[in-house]
Amino acid sequence: MSDDKYKQIFSQNLRYYMSINNKEQIDLINDLGFNKSAVSTWCNGTRLPRMDKVNMLAEYFNINRSDLIEDRQTVPDTTVKSFQCDTDDEANLILSYRKLNDKNKQKCTAYTNTLLTTQKMEDELVLNAAHDNGATPDQKRHADDIMKNPDEWE
Repeated sequence: MSDDKYKQIFSQNLRYYMSINNKEQIDLINDLGFNKSAVSTWCNGTRLPRMDKVNMLAEYFNINRSDLIEDRQTVPDTTVKSFQCDTDDEANLILSYRKLNDKNKQKCTAYTNTLLTTQKMEDELVLNAAHDNGATPDQKRHADDIMKNPDEWE
């Protein structure tokens, strides 16, 4: 691959991560102490940063170095590392989680577990309500089938 292609890939990836993190060139300059002209050349694809700068950028965005230097689509392709995601929202959720600090990752995990517990309790309440209202065995099986298939819910 040509040097110009690497510059273009890096520029595209850098601008993508700046965009999703609501960062401007001035933020990189101020937050990381980078030279204004260097950041400009990286963003416009005329130069590549040294690896120490790539490392700093990867840490800043909480991503891997490869996310900046490898050719990939700028929009998540619903594959995030070893996870196969069903939607772009799911892929973005995983990417967002990875940007959280450890304290906020713990909060996110706790909140997700609370949501899952609540969802399970709600499902059981609906199922029990169907079973407790004098439903026949066939009606109970039908209610069970509906609960197992979210496409049936309105």
